[in-house]
Amino acid sequence: MKQVSVIVPCRNERRYIEAFCEGVLRQQLPEGWQLQLVVADGQSDDGTRELLQRIAASDPRLAWIDNPARIVSTGLNAALKLATGEAIVRMDETTQQNAALVEESAAAAGSLSSQARQLVEAVEVFHLRGGHRTLALPPVAR
Repeated sequence: MKQVSVIVPCRNERRYIEAFCEGVLRQQLPEGWQLQLVVADGQSDDGTRELLQRIAASDPRLAWIDNPARIVSTGLNAALKLATGEAIVRMDETTQQNAALVEESAAAAGSLSSQARQLVEAVEVFHLRGGHRTLALPPVAR
C-alpha cells in the first residue's frame, strides 16, 4: 500500500490543532493509498501536546514528535525523518486547507509513479549500435 505523509510543525496551537488533525485525517485518499500525519510540536505549554496525545491514542495515523529547538525548520526536518510516504505534503495547522489537497497529492504521486514505470519501460529499449546508444521510442499519441 502506498502512503502520503502530511508534515506540520506547531507550537501552542491548542485553538487550531484538533480541528486541523480531524480535517486531515478525514481525507478520502485514492484506492491503495493510506495517510500518515506527522506533527512536530515545539514544546507547547498551552495544552497542544495533550490534545496530540489524545488524538494519537485514538488514531494510529497520527504521529507526533518533540521539537525541543522550537524552530520551524528543525521541526520539519524531524517530521521528514519520521515520514514514510511516497508523497509528502507540508501544511500549517492554522491555515484552512483545500479539502482535497492531500487527496490530489496522492493522486499526483500515483500518476508520477505510473509515468516513472513508463519511462523505465522506454529506457529498456536502449541498445548499442556501433558504440552509440540509440533510443527507440514508441510514437507519441496526440
